[in-house]
Amino acid sequence: MKFELGEYSSAAEYILKSLQLTRDDNSDGAAKKKRTLHERLAKCYIHGRRFEQARKISDEIGDGASADGILGGLEALSAWTAAASEEDARAHRMLMLDRLPRLMTNLENLTEYYAIGHDMADTLFDDRLQQSCSSQDSVALMFCGSGDARHVLNTLLMTGIREMERKKPLCKDLHITLVDINAAAIARTLILLHMIVTYSILMVKNTPGVEDAPTVMAYLYATQVMPAVVNQKLQTHIKALLLGIENEHEPLFDWLYLSPATRKAVAQVLRRWQNPPRDSCYSPRLIRRTVLAKIQTERAKTALMYGHDRREKAEPGFELDRESFDDLGVVLPSKGFAERRDEPLAAMMEEYRKGSKAAEQKLAAHIDENWVTNLTLIDFDYSEARNNAGDPLYPMFDDEAKVPSIESDPTELAQMLPEVSRGQGVLEGVGDFFSTTALMLLQFGGEKRLMIEAMVGEMTDVMERLHWECLESRYSSPDAKIDPAKFPRKYDRIHMSNIP
Repeated sequence: MKFELGEYSSAAEYILKSLQLTRDDNSDGAAKKKRTLHERLAKCYIHGRRFEQARKISDEIGDGASADGILGGLEALSAWTAAASEEDARAHRMLMLDRLPRLMTNLENLTEYYAIGHDMADTLFDDRLQQSCSSQDSVALMFCGSGDARHVLNTLLMTGIREMERKKPLCKDLHITLVDINAAAIARTLILLHMIVTYSILMVKNTPGVEDAPTVMAYLYATQVMPAVVNQKLQTHIKALLLGIENEHEPLFDWLYLSPATRKAVAQVLRRWQNPPRDSCYSPRLIRRTVLAKIQTERAKTALMYGHDRREKAEPGFELDRESFDDLGVVLPSKGFAERRDEPLAAMMEEYRKGSKAAEQKLAAHIDENWVTNLTLIDFDYSEARNNAGDPLYPMFDDEAKVPSIESDPTELAQMLPEVSRGQGVLEGVGDFFSTTALMLLQFGGEKRLMIEAMVGEMTDVMERLHWECLESRYSSPDAKIDPAKFPRKYDRIHMSNIP
């Protein structure tokens, strides 16, 4: 019983007592029993890494398959121990992590992509951490299940604001590690970072048209259907990112590190967003109708459960956006943006605001014809696997049922961002969040105090590899300007997504 429980020392003691009691018994039955006890004792010593004692006991077993098996195991373990004791402990640990399966309970064959979060954006560089470190300390933060990066961006934003308030650095440098099991989440974050950096450069140069960049970022971040010009900008950034990612020996930015494996995974997602399938289930018309229907169903469930729908009324500043979203399933831009980027839309919006049903239908038709679906909310690999009619796990879906689960109310999302976004429209508020974050990123990056490490991986696996110094991305060839071997292995704060 002790042996089966893994208590090998106690098991060995009981076996030695049994052998002592049968020492003077030379019958055939006793000899067979002694042989079995010696075999079990040898195994106890092997499991307890007492190899010399196991070797001595194996002599008592004699010849046979059992003895050969024990001796073979001893030789293999002795060789492994000798190798590990020299310098290959990390290499052997890496072999274990690479080859032994990790228990991962999944109901589906692919990990679902949650493109939009539902929790309040928080900063990981909290007050307690600020009080416990000085301007001479390095701070390391990890975001597991980084998702839509709201916590990452808010951490950059609030850290920069606190430093401006104090008029001194909170830390010497800041290392941020992003981990997500789905490459699409990392790909979307990289697009947003690329947009933020581009905006900050254009803002410094006072480039014509730069005033529309925050609205473009807000559409991409918060909405399911967006003007065609936003998709044009998205494709420009995807193309630039792919060019940078394919150059494996040069970082995208001086403060951003991607391992070769992450570069490859992200590039695959970006290419899918460049060339999406033409299935009707991804059409703007079906997306906005289905998303709105799902949200309204959820509101009805909430009202039934609590006696009222806490989300029935939008916060001040979001009323017009809630109205247009409930009518059309989209957020309408400002008059200025519409006149600059989609001139016919401006007049249609003005008529729609007067309450005409005919104007609403005309506006809806214009959106279906000229706007596009936000591709970054969709993991096409997951959607196609889910909608695969040949898979017996899934029934045959109609187009409406094939629409990916990307329902989210933009007015609620805007309320989850920091105070800079309150009291304005959704696009203005979310745009302010990004434009302010751009200033802070420019400040950190310019001072060379920031390093962002983004990787596609499973949280537990990444942490275990970090612990045993087996995270391959940390020991691969360094970029021209970045040496990942110098990255931290211990973190001051670790954030875990509320989505399991």
